[in-house]
Amino acid sequence: EGSNAAGQFASFFRADLEAIEVLGFHRDVVDGQIMTEMWVGIDSEVVPQAMSQALAIDRGPAALPTNLPNDVLLAKSFRLEGEASLAWLRTMAARDPDGPYRNLEFWMNEFEERTGRDVERDIAGALGSRGLALVLEADQGAAIEFVIVLDAHDPERLEAALVDLRDWLGEQVWGRSFWLAMPRSKDTDERGGVTHGIEFRSPFGTVTGPVFQVAGDHLVLATHRAGLDLGVQLAASADAWSTPDWALGEAGPPDEIAFMRAAALGRLITEWSGTMDGDCWMFEAIGEFLDGAGDGRIVVYWEEDGFRIDARLRVDG
Repeated sequence: EGSNAAGQFASFFRADLEAIEVLGFHRDVVDGQIMTEMWVGIDSEVVPQAMSQALAIDRGPAALPTNLPNDVLLAKSFRLEGEASLAWLRTMAARDPDGPYRNLEFWMNEFEERTGRDVERDIAGALGSRGLALVLEADQGAAIEFVIVLDAHDPERLEAALVDLRDWLGEQVWGRSFWLAMPRSKDTDERGGVTHGIEFRSPFGTVTGPVFQVAGDHLVLATHRAGLDLGVQLAASADAWSTPDWALGEAGPPDEIAFMRAAALGRLITEWSGTMDGDCWMFEAIGEFLDGAGDGRIVVYWEEDGFRIDARLRVDG
């Protein structure tokens, strides 16, 4: 029973795990910090050529906003390889016909035929090279708020395609709920741009979906409007983002970085596990451990045949 969660994780990511050729790590405790160095080697015969090419390309250093919100739980600056990621998903779908991506090609074709869009050109190809993801403590009912800011090569094309995708997904939910969940698209033209959202009305209540907006050369997505406003503000100051001193080392600027308020995240996990039915000892243990920790920091370097990861977590208690 104890390994059930791990087994489900491995089953979901079976095809992805097959792409890992070698995995090694070294862990130590130094000056109150748990330090983990990890190497993830990728099997070049499994991953698509687009992903191998992306690993070998220098995309510039990872950067974070100078002043992160006080309620941030996790902030991550990552590389955004839209075309390579799409090729990766297609490869994983082909390698695992019973896995979570098994119907990927069917749904992509259905969407393209229904809307006249091209996923590779209008979505993957319209995205830029970098992204920022934030997880925040929410103060309006929900436990957390997600905010994502993505670079865009062609923001107008991307916005139009995502509006079509939103409407198409609404139709799918409507049909699969036996017409109980009625979708309603919401487009609000404001001074800063057009905010796109969706909500589903049913006899049991109304569920509000995520919202998104194009802000200059960025696409901003969030779970709620407050998060979207924050993302738009951050996008406006993107030129001033920088690589923190703690992420700089002898190896040079990293490709990806992440900052985590471990104690706050641990308390949230503990509260969440308390609402679950059944055996959730693993989440309780993770929450209890993180609750006694300080800030966590992760630095990732992309190399031609894999990823090098340096993670540090300060233990306060």
